[in-house]
Amino acid sequence: MPVRHLVLCFPPSIRSTLGYDPKLITGGFAALTGAMFAYQRRKARELFGIPGSRVHPGCVAVNHRVSANLKPNHHFHGIVPDGVFIEVDGGIEFRRLPAPSEEDIAGIAYEASLSFCGVLKARGFWEAATTSADTIEGLLKLPGTSPTKVKFFGQAARDGEGGTAPRDGAYAFHLFVSRVIELEDRAQLEHLVNYVLAPPFRDDQVELDEAGNVVLRLKRQRHDGTAQVVMEPNQFLDRLAELIPRPNTNSVRYYGIYAPRARLRKEALAIRVEGVRAVDRRPAEPMVCPICEGELRVVGVGSRQARTSDAIPPDTPQRAAIGGGGGGWKGADDAGQGRLFG
Repeated sequence: MPVRHLVLCFPPSIRSTLGYDPKLITGGFAALTGAMFAYQRRKARELFGIPGSRVHPGCVAVNHRVSANLKPNHHFHGIVPDGVFIEVDGGIEFRRLPAPSEEDIAGIAYEASLSFCGVLKARGFWEAATTSADTIEGLLKLPGTSPTKVKFFGQAARDGEGGTAPRDGAYAFHLFVSRVIELEDRAQLEHLVNYVLAPPFRDDQVELDEAGNVVLRLKRQRHDGTAQVVMEPNQFLDRLAELIPRPNTNSVRYYGIYAPRARLRKEALAIRVEGVRAVDRRPAEPMVCPICEGELRVVGVGSRQARTSDAIPPDTPQRAAIGGGGGGWKGADDAGQGRLFG
């Protein structure tokens, strides 16, 4: 499935406070996916003449909590198919959409800003003053800060790190949309997934200097040329604490047709390559009872594995040595276990 990489960055006045409220984090996810889905449905209606109810976008979204230098910076990444799923007779099919223009991307970012300001208002953190075709102005009242008059607008970002340059006193919701990554470009697909899901730094980027301070060597230089960050140990621990997600907040979420309870999720996942036949979801022929020839109906489906002799591993000395007595299973060593930042 060809995909594009999305990144939604927030204005400085919001990004550091965003992570302390689970509803704001959910609102950030919804701002990115909702604005993108609205654009894709609109384009599909224009190009294919199909009602919006039969157009199904999808997205996998990830919340990043800090920048590469470990400063609080909540932003949202998305991996979205380069098209939409369309309901057709007897199934669904995937249809590609043209690449969005810079003006389109700015419009999507602006819709995301409107959506997120609505979430702020519902939480009591925002009072709208004026809204124009491309700018929204209001009073921002975040916890622990004085009420501040701010203006927001949407802008297409040059890269995945967005930017902070104001325009006439207004700060941007930056949206980055990458070039399309084709299905055959396996290396780029793996790089994208690894980048989106990777931790902010690796173990080998951190060391102590002679004064006992923590030196974090950045993966790449910042725009201002910074190549490393020096922090006191307590400051480093404070920034590590910011990486811990708040309770009841998932860092990876699935939206649209990829949502766990989406009606067409299984059919969408079965489509791997553009141009394959539509997935047939017409009901199968009814089952018939061999005795009375009446129609059978399913009253329940078992999900637990039966505790048969085939399902229960043999009680071998090797298993006893690994599993121990009454405790849970534990590997013979921790060599294959993942590390927090490695």
